[in-house]
Formats: sequence, C-alpha cells, structure tokens
Amino acid sequence: MVSVLFVSDDPDLLRSIALDRSYDLTPCVSAEAALVLVQERFDLIVSDGGIALLGPLRSAGDQTPFILLSDEQQVCAEGLVAGADLCLCSGGDPDTRIQILQRALHLITDRQRQVAAQQVANATVSSITARVRHDILNQIMVLSGYAELLHDMVPDQSAQLFLEKIEKAAETINRNITFTRSYQDLGAGEARWQSLAPVLIAAAKQAGSGVTLDASAVGEVSLFAEQHLPEVCAALFSYAVIHRSPVTLVRLTVERTSAGLVLVWEDDGLPIPEKDRNRLLEYGYLHMSGYDLFLAVASLSVTGITLSVAPDQQSGARFQITVPYGVHRG
Repeated sequence: MVSVLFVSDDPDLLRSIALDRSYDLTPCVSAEAALVLVQERFDLIVSDGGIALLGPLRSAGDQTPFILLSDEQQVCAEGLVAGADLCLCSGGDPDTRIQILQRALHLITDRQRQVAAQQVANATVSSITARVRHDILNQIMVLSGYAELLHDMVPDQSAQLFLEKIEKAAETINRNITFTRSYQDLGAGEARWQSLAPVLIAAAKQAGSGVTLDASAVGEVSLFAEQHLPEVCAALFSYAVIHRSPVTLVRLTVERTSAGLVLVWEDDGLPIPEKDRNRLLEYGYLHMSGYDLFLAVASLSVTGITLSVAPDQQSGARFQITVPYGVHRG
C-alpha cells in the first residue's frame, strides 16, 4: 500500500482524506513535526502549509514526491520553484479543495502501484534470466571441454580446423551471454538527480593510472540520469586508459545551448582514428570488460541524454554528452 504523509492543520480536510482506505495515511499538523516523521520512508508527501516543509526537505536532498495544496497562486508558484512535483490551487472552496486533492491522490497512488508492480515484474524477469544464463554458460563449458578432448583424439587436420571453429563459436556465445549480465538491470532502478562533479571524481580515482581530471567547468551541474551514471563515467575513463594510453588529462567543458546542455569530454591523447568514429559506440566493437561504451549510450538514453563521438577530433579524443532541458540543473 502506498504510504502518504499528510501535513495539514485543517481537521475537516484530514478527516475527509482519512476516509479513503486506498492508501496508508499518516496525518501531521505542522511542518516541524513532519520533519521528524520524514525520517521514515514515505511514498508521497502532501502539505497545505506552504513551503515550510518543502524547502528543508529539498535542501537535505530528499526527493520524495511532494504535492503542495494552497488557495493562493503565489504560494503554488513558490512551491514549483522550490521543487514541488505538483501544486494544486483550489481557489478557497472547501469542497473543491477536497475533490481536487482526492483526485490527485488517486492518480498518483495508482501510478505508484503501477511502478511497484513493474519493479516486481522486472525483478522476476531478472531472476529467471540469471538462472537461464547460468545454465547456458554451464553447457558452453561442457561443449568447450568436449571439443578440447577431441583435439587429442582426432588427428585429422581438417577435423582439427572444424574443432577450432566450434571452440571459437563457443567463446563468442560465452562472451555474449556474459554481456547480458551487465545490462539486465538497465532502466530497472529509478532515475534520480545526481551531482556530476562527485561522480566524475570517483570515476577518475577508480581509473587511476596517473590520469588527472579537470572538471572545474562542471560546477554545480546535476543530471537526472539512470542509476548507472557512475559506470558511464568509469567506462569513458577506461576507454582513455586502456585503449588510448598514454593519456594523462581528461577535461570536461560545458556548452549551454538553446536546446539544453552539451558536456564535452576530451583527453590529451591522440584523436580517435577515422575508421573507429562511426563504430566506436556500437555493441561489441571494443570488447571492453565491464561497463562498455555501448552500455553507456544505452544507460544515458533512458532519460533522453545522448553520448556521441564529437565530429571535430582535434588534439585528443572528444565525446559529446547532450543533455536536453529538464534533465539538468545548475
């Protein structure tokens, strides 16, 4: 059941909403008391007390969906600026106020239930996929083992050639099946706002190998991205370190456009070869271990962000991360 923290000092409003048993309601009469209660986990917060609660929550990084109810349009406008997900202006009529709020609660809680059901379905599919993948990998191991034994038993050179092809095919199947482990949970978790600078710093430390990061231009930029944003940044660093060594510097610059934001990622190595530019982000092109560039493209695309090879390759490799409006802050 969807849990709702309802903050209001209007007893009639609380009483009317409490009659609906389709969600788990926790009433609260003040923002001060609510700040204590939110230490628990709620699926939704509703308040008719202005932004006294909303401001501290968002400042603390709490992104719980928030409905602000007010009779004043100015308060609703302030609420949207402060980070409310929905502002309802009832115009002062008590009955209208209750009807609008009940309708909004039903719509949002229904959506929450759909999301929860989808998460359960995704988890079930992932579990089944993991079991099937495990069984397939075991059978590939058996197949490879028998092929290796046949090498010693069959002296014919033509047969040896076919056995080598069988082994190579088994290795390819093994690699492809193992790859599914990396992307099976792509998009399964909730996208969230993530401050870009700390993610980049952590990825640079993970890359090691003497690579210096210059992300001073990023500032306070945050991206609304899928949960694997750290792995995306790590994949870009891995490409620089493993495939373009020696690279000593990675720099990010920010270009603001009429369509949103463009993050330019460049290193101090050689430009990306012409023959690689059109295929670099394709599945399996680099055979990178872990989270590769193909997965990086897929992960970012969940929230509409695109990763591409910059057309102007100058003194080093250049990538463009294009972020549309509504998916970045700062």
